[in-house]
Amino acid sequence: MKSCLLCSRGKSCQGYVIHKLVLKLYRAMEKRDASVDEIARQLSLEDLSTLAVVGDKARVTCWSKAYRLAVSHLIVEIGTDETIQNEEAARNAIQRMTVRMDSTFAKLPKGLSIDLDDMILDIYNLSVEEINASGKQCLIPAHVLRQMTSEARAK
Repeated sequence: MKSCLLCSRGKSCQGYVIHKLVLKLYRAMEKRDASVDEIARQLSLEDLSTLAVVGDKARVTCWSKAYRLAVSHLIVEIGTDETIQNEEAARNAIQRMTVRMDSTFAKLPKGLSIDLDDMILDIYNLSVEEINASGKQCLIPAHVLRQMTSEARAK
């Protein structure tokens, strides 16, 4: 995965900071009946100022890294969710998440034009790294992930 030339790496990396904030925003937006006010309340004033400062300084590479980190984290969450009982339900959940993340990132500062074909291997590898680091049991077949992202892009 690419990092910008000025990347501080680790938890102070702008892509890492952005991905944490986007995950908070995503969780707020996940509630189907959430209003804009309810979504805004999920992010603290500190979160919003951090997003404004970091988002303005971040390069497109940082935003792209944040997208990869956020999507891979959510894929692991879906893959380890015990309420999802079969492959079709997991596929639908990943497809919905992909569509929502694409639209979320398009609306943020320096909105990205997401090319999942270019990112899919990085997202898969990051997902596997997170699974291994957490010690959770999860299986994410690469062909299913590719198919779901293709279907999400078509929608």
